[in-house]
Amino acid sequence: MSKQKILVVEDEEDFRKILKHYLEGAGYEVVLCSSGEDGVKTFSDAAPDMVLLDVNLPGIDGYEVCRQFRLNRRLAHIPIMMITVQSQVGEIVKGLKMGADDYIVKPFDPEEVLARIAALFRQPKGGNI
Repeated sequence: MSKQKILVVEDEEDFRKILKHYLEGAGYEVVLCSSGEDGVKTFSDAAPDMVLLDVNLPGIDGYEVCRQFRLNRRLAHIPIMMITVQSQVGEIVKGLKMGADDYIVKPFDPEEVLARIAALFRQPKGGNI
């Protein structure tokens, strides 16, 4: 069985390194992008199983990246977790309304991120309840 692939779209190098380290340690394949534009370009080709998406990105912000990911009919079902310093309820609600499945605030505990990823992977696909 192949590893589940996670696309990380994060402009801060330290956070990219931390996420890559913990995700690979947990057995995931990791694809890294440092901008929203790069994330949008990589998304379709990489066909990840999940996306970890920073909100505060240079150029295209994470909200717009999330919206564009959801427009990709082939990959619209892929879980998206937004990761950001934005902790206000309005920002969280905006992310969820744009199509995110989960939202975690920096600084984060890597173990919590891994637990939330596992929980998202347990969710049924296709919106069947």
